[in-house]
Amino acid sequence: MPRPNYGPQSQKRTKCLLEVLITYANGEFEECDRFESQIQVNWQTEKQLVIRTKVRYLEALIAETGTKEKLNCTQLKDSLKRLKDFLEILEDNRCSTQGSDSWHFTLKLWHHRLDLPGNLVEFDRQWEQRRSPKSKQSTREVTRTQTTEILPNNNISINQVSSRQDWGEAPNCVEFYDRQTELSTLTNWILEQRCQLVTVLGMGGMGKTALSVKLTQQIQGEFSGLIWRSLRNAPPLEKLLTELIKFVSNEQLTQLPQTVDEQISTLIQYLQNSRFLLILDNVESILDSNKRVGSYRDSYERYGQLFRSIGETQHQSCLLLTSR
Repeated sequence: MPRPNYGPQSQKRTKCLLEVLITYANGEFEECDRFESQIQVNWQTEKQLVIRTKVRYLEALIAETGTKEKLNCTQLKDSLKRLKDFLEILEDNRCSTQGSDSWHFTLKLWHHRLDLPGNLVEFDRQWEQRRSPKSKQSTREVTRTQTTEILPNNNISINQVSSRQDWGEAPNCVEFYDRQTELSTLTNWILEQRCQLVTVLGMGGMGKTALSVKLTQQIQGEFSGLIWRSLRNAPPLEKLLTELIKFVSNEQLTQLPQTVDEQISTLIQYLQNSRFLLILDNVESILDSNKRVGSYRDSYERYGQLFRSIGETQHQSCLLLTSR
């Protein structure tokens, strides 16, 4: 019996299949309605997808979508087995598997079903982790050239990496009590309703920061990365944008744009490409308490532009603010 192949070609084919399945199940393929009776999909949760189909229908779907990879029935069966036995994210629900062209299985994703980039990033990480040292050595150079993804404007690239975290000045909140209602509400807004801008308001000493820490700890697995920054010392917007862009680009963008407008636009592009959670604590530090509510201190007005852009421009990330 031939030894299973976990090299770059097998990885590309399996990744292609996973991407097509998620995209199709999310209803994002145009003119693929004819497959509804042939490829039946059902999201049990935001991370679990049940599929009933036959391999030949999957072959036809991939051909229809125009992907670079064209998988035949044999390659599709191999890719399904890689998802099942190698990555262990496919649960085979069939009673009998011997020689069967029909498939009934459950896909268990790492991240939310709408976070396709995050799931594909984790796919690459898991694949590399599980390959044998010998296999890694033989394909090391090839793998390096396959892990760069170009963003829509074709002048920014980011290395596909696993979930990253930068907790910055976030406090270590050991004790936490009686905030389940608030936690449930915030979790629903961020994960279920996919709110892009969420603000936690309250008087000083009410526990806004602790609540945000606890919330972030609970939902961090749904994001490709998270970064926490405190505005207590009122950093200039340019400094904050530099730190945010360096984080979301994984330090790959060495030449940052010069103007604030360009920096905000660059940040938004990364937030569109992957699902990040950004937390800005103590926003009241950049507000002017002597003016009407929501007014910014002199020279901090452009923070409002950042918040509006993140709240109004379509992307898949979330900005969480805390303020008095």
